[in-house]
Amino acid sequence: MQITVHKGGITMGKLVKRSQRRAYYGVPAAEPGTTTYTRMTKFTSLSKSKNPKTYSRQYVDEDAAIEDVVGYAESISYAFDEEVGNTVHADIANIADEEQLGEDAVREIIVVFLDQEGETSGSKRAVKRSYAVIPNGEGDKVEAYTRAGDFKCRGPQVFGEVTSTDDWKTVTFTADT
Repeated sequence: MQITVHKGGITMGKLVKRSQRRAYYGVPAAEPGTTTYTRMTKFTSLSKSKNPKTYSRQYVDEDAAIEDVVGYAESISYAFDEEVGNTVHADIANIADEEQLGEDAVREIIVVFLDQEGETSGSKRAVKRSYAVIPNGEGDKVEAYTRAGDFKCRGPQVFGEVTSTDDWKTVTFTADT
């Protein structure tokens, strides 16, 4: 909930719905060097943690400690019900099943802010980042085959905007200049 405080009192803003933050996963295409950013569907969890890295110290001439944020190690914990024909699920399952390592297990994720218009007509604001795909569990439900793990930060955020030509099933990212 957004709350704005001004002289006349408090104004309550609209809540941002979880569905207004849509994630797209960079699925490597058959042609080397080509990636398709596909909507991440059937995920039961996509929970982001910023994991700030801090520098803490206390100077001898001061009573209180000082702490500064010096970096971030963002991670996104994920869980999904594996679905046949879902290219995102298939790619994550392949990374886990083949126990891929290093750069072979790095993918980009774009988070789209559906409530924020971009500069280009019909575009939305977005942020893209590379993550290491770290699977850590599977098959713990009876009703559906599930997979879970974490996406761990592998680089800086890149801000920009996205457009879509297929009703937001896939997106094309353009970085800010």
